[in-house]
Amino acid sequence: MIKFPESKLHEFPSGLRLVYHYSPGAISHCGIMVNAGSRHEPDKKAGLAHFIEHVIFKGTEKRNAYQVLNRLESVGGDLNAYTTKEETCVHASMLHIHFDRAVELLADIIFSPSFPAKEVEVEKGVVLDEINSYLDNPSEQIFDDFECMVFQGKPLGNPILGNVESVKSFTRKDLVEFTALHYKTDRMVVSYVGALPLDKVLDSVSKHMNFKRHSKKGFFDSAVRYGKKTKRVVVERNTAHDHYISGGKAFSAHDSKRFALFLMNNILGGPGMSSRLNMNIREKYGYTYQIESGFHTFSDTGLFHIYFATEKGFFNKCLELVKKETDKMRNQRIADTRLASFKYQLKGQIALGQENRAGFMLNNARNVVLYDRPLDLSYVMSKIDLVTSSDIMNVANDLLSDESISSLHYKSDKG
Repeated sequence: MIKFPESKLHEFPSGLRLVYHYSPGAISHCGIMVNAGSRHEPDKKAGLAHFIEHVIFKGTEKRNAYQVLNRLESVGGDLNAYTTKEETCVHASMLHIHFDRAVELLADIIFSPSFPAKEVEVEKGVVLDEINSYLDNPSEQIFDDFECMVFQGKPLGNPILGNVESVKSFTRKDLVEFTALHYKTDRMVVSYVGALPLDKVLDSVSKHMNFKRHSKKGFFDSAVRYGKKTKRVVVERNTAHDHYISGGKAFSAHDSKRFALFLMNNILGGPGMSSRLNMNIREKYGYTYQIESGFHTFSDTGLFHIYFATEKGFFNKCLELVKKETDKMRNQRIADTRLASFKYQLKGQIALGQENRAGFMLNNARNVVLYDRPLDLSYVMSKIDLVTSSDIMNVANDLLSDESISSLHYKSDKG
């Protein structure tokens, strides 16, 4: 078993947690992740969490927008943020000597945003332009539309960006109320990856984030066990290609079957060029430039998909070949030698992913949000080693049978 350095977890009296990982180099990476994303938004306020992620950079109680953005940039650092269905994260990368400056800035942004009313109105235009740009790209929009279809009527199905109507409705009061309810220290994780000693990181975080902001009441969350109702939807679009996505609900981040799913997905249509979908459809026949499978785990459910885009005349051939590969995954046992090779491939990809230290820092934070602890690589790889061919076939039959699959087809109206 290959051994990897372990991450350390510390909890402050406020409930704030710090996950620390030593990694040599001249750069420090740190971020604050809040367990508040688009699925926590009030009714008719889709996109609010993402909108807040934009506006927290527009000023704090002691800084204007220029001072926020220039605080790290002036010393060559990088400041960024993102929103998911279940988290909002603000993160930074900088030279070690500027780490304390970065922590102070992150704390200021998260704990003391001023939400200037004028900036709220200006930023609506920016986000609306982002939405319209997104709607111009069917290869991206189809994923949001598919999630909306699978999780219909639930905030988990809402697009992270929201929609034109909801964004126009946002008020400063909405932003203040959402952050007051959700931006609590016991729902936050600070993550650090770099070469600074742990005691220095602890001192800096304690100095700038030692607030007691516990959640005093339950927060809004639509988490439920979703059923297996499937749909087949075809929409005519003015596009040059047909776009198609199929799949459905999958395993949560806490389901032990997720490790078999990781491996099955990697074999079927994961990021490697040697995946079955890529080799037997793209490479062998040239029917499509883009074909993949993928999945996402949430705290209480998951989503698996297969996606491809192709010229209209090749659509049915692609569909037949995809069905052939999914049936093979469901019905044909993988030989032990091939399975061992697939495991080495996946474990190698995971290990390489750690080389992106900023990405590893963010992944560490999400693991603490989900599992209350970091999942070190040695643990993840030991779980992959335990997956059997039968486990993969069982997962494939759970997710790839006709009665489990929903589909969305953007059908080109050209030709």
